[in-house]
Amino acid sequence: MANDDFPLAELTTALMRDVFKAITDSAMEQSETFVTLASQVGVPLEAYQARLVGNTPAEQAQTAGRYVREIVLPLLALPVPVASAPLPEFLLFGSAARQLLVDHFRGVIAAIKRPGAPAVERAIEDVIVPTGESSAPWGARLDALETFVLARLARQAADSYARLNALLKTGMPSIAITGGQLSTKVTMQVTQPAPVLPQAVFFQPPPTNVGLAARASSLATLPVILPAATRPSTQTAVLVRVANERSLALTRSNLELVGSVTLDFRVSSFPPLDPRTST
Repeated sequence: MANDDFPLAELTTALMRDVFKAITDSAMEQSETFVTLASQVGVPLEAYQARLVGNTPAEQAQTAGRYVREIVLPLLALPVPVASAPLPEFLLFGSAARQLLVDHFRGVIAAIKRPGAPAVERAIEDVIVPTGESSAPWGARLDALETFVLARLARQAADSYARLNALLKTGMPSIAITGGQLSTKVTMQVTQPAPVLPQAVFFQPPPTNVGLAARASSLATLPVILPAATRPSTQTAVLVRVANERSLALTRSNLELVGSVTLDFRVSSFPPLDPRTST
């Protein structure tokens, strides 16, 4: 075969290029993640929460309304209005939906405002009221649910803020490649089927005075192969093989290029960092 049939150089080059790219991309991704996390929590908690909840009352109302449409209404098995339609001011739902709503906002405390009264911290069970209707025995005001939505998002942001700070202070994990091995090889498999033998010729000597051996010898070179169904059925049959008989065989080869990579690595960590004191 020509050298082009064995692209070992191309395979080795491709493996080296892909391995180098994977190692470089992994290192860059780890560094970018570290920098992103450090920059996200390098602000006061209130600013971090505002990124998720919203900075202005209009942004917070938009965030709460989207949350109610995408999560609360499906949770209560209520129809979701089109984006341009306003949400109902009072939501009606059944007992099963009430339990799902309680579980969703469990542990969340929200400051609920009443007209002419100061805000009071409430749990979700405090804003769900009976309606007296058999089809929808429970209900809640939309503004109260939106307040719980903002309180839940702010709580989740605070938990994320604390976890990220703790991760950065203790040292964010990092994986470094310390060594490895790259290898390529060619595997060739050669197969040879069983030889194909010509079929024997059955010769029935005619009833003449010529010697049987002479006739068998003269006809032995005839390339005649009789089907099994036409073989003579008499008792005096002579088995004759053609003189130029050969064993036929075909050779088949399969070529396979194989590449393998083995990498050694160690797990370390980025230097501990307190984002709030380093910005």
